[in-house]
Amino acid sequence: MCGIYGEVSLNQTIDHLRINKNLQLLDHRGPDDEGIWINDDRKIAFGFKRLSIIDLSKRGNQPMIDSSNNYVIIFNGEIYNFKKLKKQLQKKGHQFKSISDTEVLLKAYIEWPNEFILKIEGMFSIAIFDKKQKKIILARDPAGQKPLYYYHSESEFKFSSELKPIINSHEDKNLCQVGINNFFKYGFSGIENTLIDGFRKVNPGELLE
Repeated sequence: MCGIYGEVSLNQTIDHLRINKNLQLLDHRGPDDEGIWINDDRKIAFGFKRLSIIDLSKRGNQPMIDSSNNYVIIFNGEIYNFKKLKKQLQKKGHQFKSISDTEVLLKAYIEWPNEFILKIEGMFSIAIFDKKQKKIILARDPAGQKPLYYYHSESEFKFSSELKPIINSHEDKNLCQVGINNFFKYGFSGIENTLIDGFRKVNPGELLE
């Protein structure tokens, strides 16, 4: 299943203990391994809870960083055509240290940054930090099988596989009227909305930068 969590802080440095505390709320999604990556100026953090499926070795652990240290990925899901993509990338000169679909995803972004999402088939929620372009990319599979929530304000940006880690440090939690209405009418809060005001979902098939 796996769980991903990330933060961007604009006004203050990120505290490792707080990130770890929030990440523990995803324990049930990944009992096999966990990892936290924080960038040099402590403004960006990625966290991961791993359920090992394809590559059971430590080489498949996340967050996964490329050899240049310019790209970082956390990923929940499964890429069905990763072996085919791996062969294409190897022909282009990319070398691989693992047999994981995570590393194929990362190399695919490096090779095809503007179209990698169109090349992959599977169920996924993905976060990539691109140091060169100074951006974070979030993506969710077209069917919306893998969840991905986020919160955005003037001072911070948070995302996670579940709501609990990103609402954990917020004192004011107000119900979202649209989400509540959708829940009672359709049985779920809607494609974008959640039951908590200000906390949203990445749409199925959507890529955010």
